[in-house]
Amino acid sequence: MVFIFMTFLVFGLVNGNANRFHWYELPNAYLGNFFVREDTLRDSLGFAAWFDPYFKNEPNLGAAIDRCENHNLRRLFISPDQAAAITCYTSGTRLPTSLNYALRSLDKALITAWTPYLQFFHLGVQNLPEETPPELCRGDPFVYSAVNHSYVTLPLSWSNSAAYCDMRSYASGGPCTKIILLQPFRSTKRLDTYASFDEKEWITLPGTVGQIQDIIPQNGGVCRIIRVRQVNPIQVS
Repeated sequence: MVFIFMTFLVFGLVNGNANRFHWYELPNAYLGNFFVREDTLRDSLGFAAWFDPYFKNEPNLGAAIDRCENHNLRRLFISPDQAAAITCYTSGTRLPTSLNYALRSLDKALITAWTPYLQFFHLGVQNLPEETPPELCRGDPFVYSAVNHSYVTLPLSWSNSAAYCDMRSYASGGPCTKIILLQPFRSTKRLDTYASFDEKEWITLPGTVGQIQDIIPQNGGVCRIIRVRQVNPIQVS
């Protein structure tokens, strides 16, 4: 598998612009990749750690995987490895940061590094029951680079608590961003049962594309509210 991955990297470099996926190629780029697969969640995260330079330095990976595999989950809709993949996403490691960066960048090398994990994670999220929350938002203590009406890969995790989003955004007193996902929602799933903590969290499928509707400056421009709506990837091809 390492040989296949290195061949993939060389191909991307030789072909110049071929080192990035296009919006519409996700999620098929990783779900349909039959050459880069692992049999277990543990192996898939080991593969990601081997090739992702940021995730490679995760100090608690082994212990986190142990907790994910032993988490008391209701596996009514998904396999044990798929359930553990979701739990690991919420386990407090570098995993969500690394995974979100790979998906936003559309970088072929990084997405290929995460392909085995994404195959467990995406199918697990996809097979959870569909639910529609009244609203979804997220807050981050930094400013997102964003251009009005541009297309972006949406963050994976969201909250249906405006108070929680405000706390996450404004608590630091410094730069911040609050993102509001406008209805209608598609492919939003509730993670309460599968998360490794009690916070009410929702998730969108990896590779979900959104278009920024407006950007509202806050606190004299130090913070911003970004309102975004999900779109069909074919609209941005």
